Amino acid sequence: FFSDRPSPPHMGFPITHVLTSKEKVSQFTCKICNQLAKNAFVTSCCNDLYCNACLEDWLAETPHCSTCNRDLGHDDVVDLKTANPPKFRILSQVQCQCPIDGCAWKGDYSELSSHLSSSESHTASPAATAASQATHLRAQADALNEQGNEQVKQRAWVDAVTFYTTAIDLVPNVATYYGNRAAARLVLNDPKECISDCKRAVALDPKYIKGYAWLAQGHMACGEFDKAAAALDQGLAAVPGNEELLERHCKISQVMQSEQRAQAAYQAEDFRSAIALWDSIIRYANVPSLNLWAARAEVRIGMSDRALCRSLRVITMDPQNSDAHAVCGMALLLGKQIDQALKYFMEALRLNPDDGDVARTCKKARKLKGLLQDAKVVMERRCSRRKADRHQKFQEAFDLYTEALALVEAPTRAPISALLHAHLAECLLGLDRCEDCIAECCIVIDAEDDNLDAWLTKVKALHKLKRHYEALVDIQRLRQHDLHRKNSKVQAAYEKTWVRAQAALDNTDDEEERLRKRSKFIDDECKTTYH
Repeated sequence: FFSDRPSPPHMGFPITHVLTSKEKVSQFTCKICNQLAKNAFVTSCCNDLYCNACLEDWLAETPHCSTCNRDLGHDDVVDLKTANPPKFRILSQVQCQCPIDGCAWKGDYSELSSHLSSSESHTASPAATAASQATHLRAQADALNEQGNEQVKQRAWVDAVTFYTTAIDLVPNVATYYGNRAAARLVLNDPKECISDCKRAVALDPKYIKGYAWLAQGHMACGEFDKAAAALDQGLAAVPGNEELLERHCKISQVMQSEQRAQAAYQAEDFRSAIALWDSIIRYANVPSLNLWAARAEVRIGMSDRALCRSLRVITMDPQNSDAHAVCGMALLLGKQIDQALKYFMEALRLNPDDGDVARTCKKARKLKGLLQDAKVVMERRCSRRKADRHQKFQEAFDLYTEALALVEAPTRAPISALLHAHLAECLLGLDRCEDCIAECCIVIDAEDDNLDAWLTKVKALHKLKRHYEALVDIQRLRQHDLHRKNSKVQAAYEKTWVRAQAALDNTDDEEERLRKRSKFIDDECKTTYH
């Protein structure tokens, strides 16, 4: 991946460079590669020792212990330092020698990494001739580059960058060193430094294919698709007909077309199509800017949970991305988490104080919070039994919730919209506007079919309208929902509704209609009982 050189058969530190006796070292050898364990982990079932990378590769193939064949997951392994500190200290003190030819260093295993990564550890003798000194430095740099490759196999990306950097410090004119460091930096979500390394690599070796490939990937990670295509054009000019570069160029051309179609769909407010197109690109290149566009589209259709996950991933990759904090705030606002939303809006403004859109949204969120608090106070207010007093209370709350709904401008399927419509339904029921109440409940149920309050409010409104049979149908549908099947409120409402529906049925003059509804009652009851 990082080098044309074939991978060695082991991932641990070679036993051939260990000076401590085999008898003492045997307890620290990896059960998979049989070398001295790197980033050692132990299993809970057999207490066996493994290299971290060896164990990850093993578990990817088979989720069983290599010794006892028991089921083994990632939760069943612990790093040695945590599981057994005394044993970790003994491993750290194992004596070893530098694996680089010609180096006389010997010391503790724990000191090996700092020795290898030091640019002062492997330098030629001052008395050596210029030619022999250059040969020696190149050999040392190659060895350090190989150590970097070993760290890559261990997924130790930061350490890999350190080794590649040390190799570059010794011999700064080898394209492969820059290419390897660029690839590691790309994994570490540092595309700008990756681009810088790739440009240096192809300048040193214009036919270095991997340099052009990683340069294109670096630009892709920055969302610079045109620059990625230009990088591949440059590579194909230097190495005409190269299959790898041609394949990448074809893929980037497809990505650019998909991105144009996604933007067009977004502008046309076909948000679901836009999301699907961006997702198809993200599977090839996990670009933060595209994740944010997809999250914006999800916000527009009320998919707050998915938008929140996307924006949080971007924040993890780039904590200074003000747009990501703003989108995350919108997702939290639509998800009814107003206090958390305000925190992200404030962080977005701290990172970009001139963003007027975020400032206005933050102001709206504060006002929304105030309206909901005021409405809650009104709804909790005690009033006399006089109908006029009760109506006044519900009207005040209704006006506040209506203002809040107009302020937030949320899609009907967003949780905050469902919450506000549910509150409006409750107020309308108190105002005896039963038909309007039912309409509001239907909006809520369409967005959240498990919203218990909306279902029960609708049932109450139907009873007020003497539509007991419809109320019974709704309460039976609610009882079939796994979340509410054993809910005491649902059961109590069902029993009352059943009594009222039966009474209404007994008063029906149409015998055929009475038989039809009674048969329907029995069928629905059976479905609910055996669901």
